[in-house]
Amino acid sequence: MFPVGGYERFLNKIKGRDADEKKTHVFGVLFADMDQLDARSYILNYLDFFNENSNIYIDFYIPGYTNKDLNYYTEIPNTIKINGKTFFFSRDLYNTFIKKFRLDFDVNIPYTPSLFLMEYKNGNFNKAKFIEIDLDEGSNSVRRAGELFDRIFEIAKDGSDVRIINNMLELNSLVDYFKTDFVNDLGIPLLTVGKKITERITKFRLN
Repeated sequence: MFPVGGYERFLNKIKGRDADEKKTHVFGVLFADMDQLDARSYILNYLDFFNENSNIYIDFYIPGYTNKDLNYYTEIPNTIKINGKTFFFSRDLYNTFIKKFRLDFDVNIPYTPSLFLMEYKNGNFNKAKFIEIDLDEGSNSVRRAGELFDRIFEIAKDGSDVRIINNMLELNSLVDYFKTDFVNDLGIPLLTVGKKITERITKFRLN
């Protein structure tokens, strides 16, 4: 878990990944607004656990958080802690990051917690593949973000690329549906069941 502050620092971190010995070329960009209660309660408060579980397998970069209090004298500081280090949330850095990320990758970042899993290798940053995961949708509810993250960490142990991770997440979502909601849906039209299954597997948007 790496709080990266602004967009330029994020790019510098990404460009240095080729020298790292990670199991996978896939990394995450986690958009979690400190001012959103669910993001703070179910994601930001558990960053130390996520950092430990991700280990050497995959990195998550968290925009908008810096080790300098840029809001000094103006606002009550909002902070996160990772490995005992304190990072301050900057609204300006966060909003600017979103604007530049949207422009460079032509994506529509929702105004809710979201995760982008991206694959970058051999210097082809402009051709990066990525999965969009809105953490405020149904089975991907922010309240279950920890389960989703742990699943991603587990898949990354095998050095999987972004397409394999996407397929595994879709399969996991389908298995979850058949274990939980499918029995309750047996009495409804097959078309409705098919729609629910489609909604499950399209929650992970591979680009």
